[in-house]
Amino acid sequence: MFTQTLSPINENSSHQNQTSWSLNHLLHYGALSLFSIATAFLFIQTQAISIRLASQQRQIDTSQKQLKSSTEHIEHEVEKARDFTLLHIAGTFTLLSCLITTFHMTAHLRKMNVAFVQRKILAILWMAPIYGVSSFLCLVLPESAEGYLMIVKDFYESYVIYQFLSFREYFHLY
Repeated sequence: MFTQTLSPINENSSHQNQTSWSLNHLLHYGALSLFSIATAFLFIQTQAISIRLASQQRQIDTSQKQLKSSTEHIEHEVEKARDFTLLHIAGTFTLLSCLITTFHMTAHLRKMNVAFVQRKILAILWMAPIYGVSSFLCLVLPESAEGYLMIVKDFYESYVIYQFLSFREYFHLY
């Protein structure tokens, strides 16, 4: 009798256990399936973001290369313009010094009172145009010509020193 009363409860409870076990399995498998789907979705999203980042990085690299190239081009153009401006300034001052020196030389030639002294002064006055023109040519011509122009300047400088020393002789005579 005791066993008979337990039997229907045991059958009912085993049926309940089986249903709850199936339901638990179903919930676990469902949760695992949802987790797998969510993981796959997140993986796909991560891959899409990685691809977009790689594409944007390529665009950034391309933009940086273009920026560097254009910066170098602009720097080169500015350097050329600066060199051209410096040449204009140097040419202007060379021309100005030649004109002023020519004015002084013509003034000495018009009034040649003491020819011996004024010839030496004219030789000394030629120093500014020779130095100015040779220095300007050193800027304009290639570096190989600079050595020759320096020789011309040095020779004329020694000649001017000779002229100054000959002044001393003139003033000692009188």
